[in-house]
Amino acid sequence: MAQSLAKNTTHMTIAFTLQKVLSFVFFMYLARKLGTTGSGQYFFALSFTTLFSIAIDLGTSPLLMRDIAQDESKTGKFLSNVYAFKIPLSVIVYAASLFTAWISGYETIIVELVAMAGLVIILDSFTTTNYAVFKGLRELTYEAISAFSLQVVTITIGLGGLYLTGDIRIAMLGVVGGSLFAFIYTLSRVKRFAKIKLEWDWQFIKVIIFMAWPFFLMAMFNRGYNYSDTSILSKMAGTDAVGIYSIPVKLLTAIQFIPATLAAGLYPAMSHAAAHKKEDLGRYFTVGVRYLLTISIPISVGGFVLAHKFIPIVFSSSFEASIIPFKIVMLALPFVFLNYVNGSLLNAVGRHRRNAAHTGFALLLNIILNFLLIPEMGVIGASITAFMTHTFLLGLGFVVSFQTIKIKLLNILIPLVQILASALIMYIVLHLVLNTWSLVPTILIAAVSYVGALFVTRGITMNELKRALALIKN
Repeated sequence: MAQSLAKNTTHMTIAFTLQKVLSFVFFMYLARKLGTTGSGQYFFALSFTTLFSIAIDLGTSPLLMRDIAQDESKTGKFLSNVYAFKIPLSVIVYAASLFTAWISGYETIIVELVAMAGLVIILDSFTTTNYAVFKGLRELTYEAISAFSLQVVTITIGLGGLYLTGDIRIAMLGVVGGSLFAFIYTLSRVKRFAKIKLEWDWQFIKVIIFMAWPFFLMAMFNRGYNYSDTSILSKMAGTDAVGIYSIPVKLLTAIQFIPATLAAGLYPAMSHAAAHKKEDLGRYFTVGVRYLLTISIPISVGGFVLAHKFIPIVFSSSFEASIIPFKIVMLALPFVFLNYVNGSLLNAVGRHRRNAAHTGFALLLNIILNFLLIPEMGVIGASITAFMTHTFLLGLGFVVSFQTIKIKLLNILIPLVQILASALIMYIVLHLVLNTWSLVPTILIAAVSYVGALFVTRGITMNELKRALALIKN
């Protein structure tokens, strides 16, 4: 099981790294081509419709993933009924998103973008259901192929159309095309594992919805505290402010493929362990925490130090106002990463109701702080809110995790000290070369210094490195 988890995580990491590189190139070109206003319109339309997307899924995807991981015989029955009730819900949610955008008085271009983004959330919802099957069966290769191919289609249509026409709607059309491809591909792969025949077994559907409602609440709260800031910012500070804020948020979202990839393999493994071998839960948890701390802390430190160089070069000088918000969001990165491990554990052991409550408290704090800080501080206020919300959520989750399973605290604290010491060395090196070297060599020097420091502090050993390389090779 442990080897399967590691292989799945490694393959997903490689695929999602390539996918996110393409996504970053697409957004970078879009930002430079459209400026703060166009970027704000594009980012707002996607954020706005994402708030509605959970009403299509109703929390069934994580439930599907968990139950299939525990009993694969349920796959066909679950999938057929979930598809059946998602189809009418999709129509209702799409109409609701369009109507809300229209009565809210948004300009015509935004309503048009919302109409296109609404198609994206429908397609992505069904694709997410297919991903849940792959994760439950621990067949993550198909998801990896889908995620990468989706971005290839998106960037081909969107970037090419934006280059030829400069029309933001063509960029959004690329996103629609990518989502359509991902749905068709994953559907064709899912049929290898289960027959999908639309069933309306009302008794079974009621059971699904009842079991899924904590996941639904958690996802709804999660969408709220991740995307409500954009809606509040658009009303209080305008579309340009959303464009400025889109840089730190988009980059933070892009980097989250790392913990999301780990969680994709970790959650079904934890679910299986919770049902069959509970003593493995603590080991999975500590390995996940160590893995994410090793990656998130140097990215956080490097992003904070290099923000004033990175953002103007990559996105143009028109986004210089994004530098301070980006630094604030980078400080939250380790907390964002660790929330993935924590959430996976609580959901796997049946504490999803408690996890949903935590997310609800975080959403409430997010809304209150945004209404208090945005009028006075604008984008910086929204960034401070994001930092405080993610930190608050992790604190609540860690308390429950340590109460639920046996976790050796030293197995977390010792690696943390080693990682922090290595990051401090990297920080010193960065300041020594910051004004001497250009951006790319500076990043490479920082990475080499951090990895070298990890070996010195024994944050990583040669045996661990050899095992990781052997895993990738296999």
